[in-house]
Amino acid sequence: MWRYRVVALLLCAGCAHNYVGPITGKVYTDYALIDLYHGGPEYDREVKLAEYLKLHPRTGSDLKRVMLEGKIQVGMTKEQVIISWGAPRDVHRTVFGFSSNEQWIYGDPLYGAKYLYFDNDKLTSWQE
Repeated sequence: MWRYRVVALLLCAGCAHNYVGPITGKVYTDYALIDLYHGGPEYDREVKLAEYLKLHPRTGSDLKRVMLEGKIQVGMTKEQVIISWGAPRDVHRTVFGFSSNEQWIYGDPLYGAKYLYFDNDKLTSWQE
């Protein structure tokens, strides 16, 4: 598989695109024939975080750092987790009364999935 990437790189000399992260100023390089992410997942996370911060300017610096690094912590909202880790593979929801619990699954359960648990939009725990 790596041979095809090398050939594509050689054929695509000059088709690299640079994207500057709106928060860190880091330069992300994308090779149009190889990577369709337009800068890669780190760049996409940084762009989503910048959009989130426009709507939530009072977000603490520790939480910004956690989200930018693609990590999670107890107390995060579902929206913040999606910025950090992306959308889950599956969601299991339990609703009772005026409350709801959710289990989010990342990865394949047969190969070591991660399970996140939410109570009313807040991350309460996770299992690896």
